[in-house]
Amino acid sequence: MLKLSVEILDINDHSPRFPSSRVELEVSEATVPGVLFHINPAEDADGPEYGVAGYQLVSSSRHFDVRLPDPDAPFESPLLVLLEPLDREVQDLHQLKIVAEDGGSPARTGSVLVDVVVTDVNDNGPQFTKNSYKVNSCLHHIYMFTVKHNTHRRRDSTVELNRVGVGGVYMNSQL
Repeated sequence: MLKLSVEILDINDHSPRFPSSRVELEVSEATVPGVLFHINPAEDADGPEYGVAGYQLVSSSRHFDVRLPDPDAPFESPLLVLLEPLDREVQDLHQLKIVAEDGGSPARTGSVLVDVVVTDVNDNGPQFTKNSYKVNSCLHHIYMFTVKHNTHRRRDSTVELNRVGVGGVYMNSQL
């Protein structure tokens, strides 16, 4: 009987793969800088030597960066870091690309697209398009104005003009 010991050497024949090719995150514009968002890690079928070695954000963004909780443990989940405050009225969608790189030479890569949808908070009051409005009226009628503002759709404000007389409301119209 002969005992043999066989050592199988790994080659870098697999690229890192994220669980999905696209991820959507909803982030409130009230979120403070420094908050971390967990991104599912990429996996690489190769052994540790050729496994995931790191992540980088390849999209140009002053609002976000990618970090690892422990730089010596690249197999952990990458974290998307908010660097600057968001403003939905300025930009309501940030499209980012995160790349995972393995330890091979040359390195193999895999990527995920991250759509950061900025959700709204009530941080802007309604605004009129003019400083004043002029209304011509008959002497015998009193007009009441009501301003309605839809907070879900900022550009959907209306002004109701109600002519009031002795018997109540005679006319409703929108300006």
